[in-house]
Amino acid sequence: MNPPALTRLEAGGLIRPVAGSAEPAYTFRHALGQDAAYASLLRADRRRLHRAVAETLEGFYPEQLDDLAPVLADHFAQADAPMQALYYFTLAGDQAARKWANSEAIRHYSRALDLARQEEVGSSTLIPLVTRRGRALELSGDYTGALAGYTDLHALGRALDDAPMELAALIAQAGARASLSPTHDRVVGEDLCRQALVLARALNDAPAEARILWILMQLHSGSGGQAAARQAIAYGEASLMLARRLSLREQVAITLNDLAYSYRVVGQTAAAQSALAEACALLRALGNLPLLADNLTRSATNLYFAGDLAGATALVDEGYAVSQAIGNGWGQAFSRMIGAMIALERDDIAAMQRLLDEAIHLSDQSGFVIGLVAGRGYLGLAHALQGDLVAALTLARATVAAAATYMPLWQPHALRGLALIQSLRGDSAAAMLLLREAADSPVPTDVLTYSVYLQAEGETRLAAGDAAGLLTLLDDLLPSVQQIGIRPAELQIGYYRARALAAIGHAAAADALLRETAAAAEALGAWRLVRLCRESRAG
Repeated sequence: MNPPALTRLEAGGLIRPVAGSAEPAYTFRHALGQDAAYASLLRADRRRLHRAVAETLEGFYPEQLDDLAPVLADHFAQADAPMQALYYFTLAGDQAARKWANSEAIRHYSRALDLARQEEVGSSTLIPLVTRRGRALELSGDYTGALAGYTDLHALGRALDDAPMELAALIAQAGARASLSPTHDRVVGEDLCRQALVLARALNDAPAEARILWILMQLHSGSGGQAAARQAIAYGEASLMLARRLSLREQVAITLNDLAYSYRVVGQTAAAQSALAEACALLRALGNLPLLADNLTRSATNLYFAGDLAGATALVDEGYAVSQAIGNGWGQAFSRMIGAMIALERDDIAAMQRLLDEAIHLSDQSGFVIGLVAGRGYLGLAHALQGDLVAALTLARATVAAAATYMPLWQPHALRGLALIQSLRGDSAAAMLLLREAADSPVPTDVLTYSVYLQAEGETRLAAGDAAGLLTLLDDLLPSVQQIGIRPAELQIGYYRARALAAIGHAAAADALLRETAAAAEALGAWRLVRLCRESRAG
């Protein structure tokens, strides 16, 4: 039986029963009624009721506190219970960060950080809040904001003579400098790492030292070229050795996951695959699903390099499924991007466009900057291949602008993508100018950038009548492609080499090379290249 007061409120149209509720429950019919009722309470009564609600939820649902953390944090904040609110805002941020729900994580960590400063908490609380919030900001593309937080933390550590705080801030700043972002700066990053290593060794903080060595690896692996990759391997293997000695299983997995890239750049393909496989097993055992999804997609990319399109598809689909299960938009976007490039090889341009549309949408939601920049560039290529050169040109120009702002190291690839679109539009002069502008950057070291690189150089030089120059470029490029082990790029070189040979009058050699390339592409299921070779022979 309802209490008389509830009966009167329901009869007056102010509240209504909640259908399907296990226990009697009511809700306001209009938000204005709820606001008016809330405003009528004295401030002390509001605080008391908020605390009562929070403590009741804690008592009734002790196994669901992680899920209830955002609600509990708000109630304790309204109850003027700052330490409880700080605890739950931090917990809510951690939960969001595990799913890579970056905007949500930033919001919760920011509330927690405000409370931490208000209550003047110690460094053991302040350090993780600043660094976790900073990481979420980085993943959302706000590298400048993240770096500002790390810099403030460093200044505070120095002012308080708090060496652990100073060390944490140096490591965070160095990590930001290692990212593929506007804050990337290898020189500054290395200097920060040197300072951090001195401090870590003085504090006898070996786990921090392993992390610093991993950051040094990232600083060099993102610089391009064989020499930088070898230096990255040296740092990565030092980090790995230390992490193994300390039984830091997650650091071992993280280092292996990133070390695989540099192994591949120097042609150590077996070592790259072994590193990814060991990292995968560790991440499964640790239950680190976001990094597991990342590992699966990286492993798929490695199989794609080797020309195993079927194996790559299976892994990229598994990576997507893991990310989808935990609501990880970043991981879903990464998987969709690699899936789109596999669709390109299979000559399914409609699927390529669909996957890229989804990747860009997910990237926008999760703050996956690579997806927002590179994804739009590849989407421009998809539009161009379907004949929509107006949309392609718009996307290519937007990619160049976005790369300049968010991913300066990617800008040469964006320029080559724009050159390819200009070439397909018939403006080979504009395309050649763009290629010259991008020429000072390192030669690409993965199949994604090679695909656009070869198409841009091939189509532009052939359209401009520079077949001889194209042959020289391809002959110079082939040994490094074979060393790195990028089979699709090797076949693409064969295709453009054949077209260049035909352009300078070597028709028989061109035809033989087209037949050979088509047969090899067919064995991989690379149907787009098969079609292009056949069309060139027929033409």
